[in-house]
Order: sequence, then structure tokens, then C-alpha cells
Amino acid sequence: MSKKMNSIARFKHYDTLLSCPICHTAMAITDSAICEQGHNFDFSKQGYLNLLVQNNATHYDKELFESRRELITESAFFTPLLERLTTIINTYHQTKPLTLVDGGCGEGSHVAYLKETLGDKLAIAFGTDIAKEGILSAAKHYPTVSWLVADLANMPFANQTIDIILNILSPANYKEFDRMLTQEGCVIKIVPQSNYLKELRHYFFADTTKADYSNDDTVALFEGQFPDFTRETINYTTQLNAQQLSHLLHMTPLTWNLEEDLIQQFITKSDGIITADFEILIGKK
Repeated sequence: MSKKMNSIARFKHYDTLLSCPICHTAMAITDSAICEQGHNFDFSKQGYLNLLVQNNATHYDKELFESRRELITESAFFTPLLERLTTIINTYHQTKPLTLVDGGCGEGSHVAYLKETLGDKLAIAFGTDIAKEGILSAAKHYPTVSWLVADLANMPFANQTIDIILNILSPANYKEFDRMLTQEGCVIKIVPQSNYLKELRHYFFADTTKADYSNDDTVALFEGQFPDFTRETINYTTQLNAQQLSHLLHMTPLTWNLEEDLIQQFITKSDGIITADFEILIGKK
């Protein structure tokens, strides 16, 4: 079965979870996705569904997403974080398999890892991103997840249908998240802490405001939506080789406006030890 037909079959099985991004009525899956009002959306040959109401320009291109995928799959930079997320989701008690959405999934490597490791714990995993290039890469490499090009401000899911929403180093839309969550559902948001990528900050931005980072505003917004949220931290270092450092430097927004010569100087001089410093915020509906 082709990627497209395999994706259509999976979407068809769970089409009651979907909602039209234009009129917000229920959707049915045939060889395309069509809502009660007749709005129709085609599957790509790679199997993803584009549910953007209008095209949106982003700063993200194919090179960025490939760098991110290769960093995640070829190094251990995110592995301890993903292992911890696997444990957290495994403790989620429910009588039926879970529905999960990664909102702002990029090229999809995080949610694909979780779908593989959690197995039957997840009934279905969706990855959504506004950047078509990211979802194209995701659909190409990870056929077990259901991929959608979609806007966080207008998510294509019916009310109270999603058990777990992931939001990993990405913007959030808590109004939409709250609408989508089941009564027992939760949002798991990952935000950087002050030491995240400190080696890059100290090298490129010493004596500037970018040398330091605080997530206080982001946490305050989360707390405003989920007053009884829980939080935990995870901090570790990873040794990256020159190629992996290059992937990291081309992925992170910290270096997007830097000259390539300066980036290469860092790669040459660095010992490859990079700090990962995250806070995991868990908010229940």
C-alpha cells in the first residue's frame, strides 16, 4: 500500500476527531477530507493533509528541517528528554488508547519517536505544523504518524477529542488546546531553561542581552491557563561531533542571523559539549 493510501486508511478510522478549519463542522474521509458544508481537502502523494485556510510564510526551510531531523536521529541531544516524556505519558491512566497531537511538530522526529516507543498506548498520533516543508519531511520519513499542515490558531480537531497535546520548544495557543482536550486531557509543554545552549550564548553573544535567557514569561502564561500545573526540570550535557554541531547551529534560531564564517569558527574551536536544559510543564484541563 502506498504512503498516501496507508495514510487515508488511518485518517478514515479516526475521522471523528477532525473538524473543518473553515466552518468547524465534522469531516469525513474518502479519497480526500470533506466536511458537512462541502469544503474539500486533498491528501498529498506523501500522505499528509494540508488544512491551512491560507498560505503562511515562515522562516523555516527544507535545510533547517533536515538539520533538525539529522540532529535528533543521529545524536543523543534530545534522547533523555524524549525518554522522560515517554515515562510521563506511560503513567497516564485511561481505559482506552490515547489520542495525541504534537502541535508545532516541525519535521516530526519527536512525535515519531514517541509513537514508536509507546506503541499501543497511543491509538493515533498526529503531528501538525504551519510549515509545509516540515510536514513534507515528516511524511517522507515517518509513515506511522498522521501529518497535517495546520495553524495552531485554528486547529483541525473537534472539541474534547484529544487526550494529550505536546508543545515542544514551540509557540502555543492555549484557547485551542483547551477546546481540543478531553475532560481528563493534559498539555505537556517543553520550554528551555536558562542554561539551554549556554555554550552558544556565551560564545556568540557575550556581553549582550542574548547571553542570558529566562523562561519566566512563558511559564507565567502557562500557569494562567493551568493554575494547578506541575513542573519538572531535566538538565544534561551531550557531546556532539562536528557534523552534529553543524546541524544544531543551523537549526537553532540563535544563529540564524550570524555569518557562516563565525558559525564555522565555533565548530572548529568547540569541544562539542553542549548543554540541554529543559523545563517540562504539565497542565490538566
